[in-house]
Amino acid sequence: LFTYNQIRQLRNMKFRDILMAVTDIEDNDLPQNVFKVPVSEADIHPQCTKPTEPKQEPSVREGKCRWWNGTTIECWHAPPVDDSRTEPCTPLRTYDYFDNSRWPFIITFGIITLFFAIFVMLLVFKLNWVHNKTVKLRAKLAKAPSADDAASMHTAAEWVGFSTSTRPAIVHLEKAKRQIQVKNMLGHLTRALDLSACKKII
Repeated sequence: LFTYNQIRQLRNMKFRDILMAVTDIEDNDLPQNVFKVPVSEADIHPQCTKPTEPKQEPSVREGKCRWWNGTTIECWHAPPVDDSRTEPCTPLRTYDYFDNSRWPFIITFGIITLFFAIFVMLLVFKLNWVHNKTVKLRAKLAKAPSADDAASMHTAAEWVGFSTSTRPAIVHLEKAKRQIQVKNMLGHLTRALDLSACKKII
């Protein structure tokens, strides 16, 4: 992937070279070893030890630094950060998500609520329709003649009068009620002969 010269450059590259390549920092603004604290004014750019404005402190100043083994040495460092060196914090603010969108929000949720209300109404109507249909079917099945009733039902031609032709009818021999029932073709009872007083029916 890399040539011999490129590999040699990578091995000799320092972190200072990377900072110089990716930033606009000038060569004199960084010490040769960026990880070593400056111990003399010669290690620092002259502009860093002089204030840029009359009442402004320099970027770095001389002070005391503690070495890794506990030894105190002279060094140059940036002044510590305190309240006087920071800008005032921006006060907290709240954001109203409904600002300038109150009516669209109300209309949108109104439409959604109306949609669900219509859906619930249609669902209730469907359930009632199915229930009523089931009730009617059960009532129709309850009125339907049983196998014994079907055996005791006979079609006949009913005589109405001399000037009128006969009409079809159903003669039902109702054993439980001891009746001879005459019904029209729709199954509606038109007349009945009560034989409950008879002890024996031929």
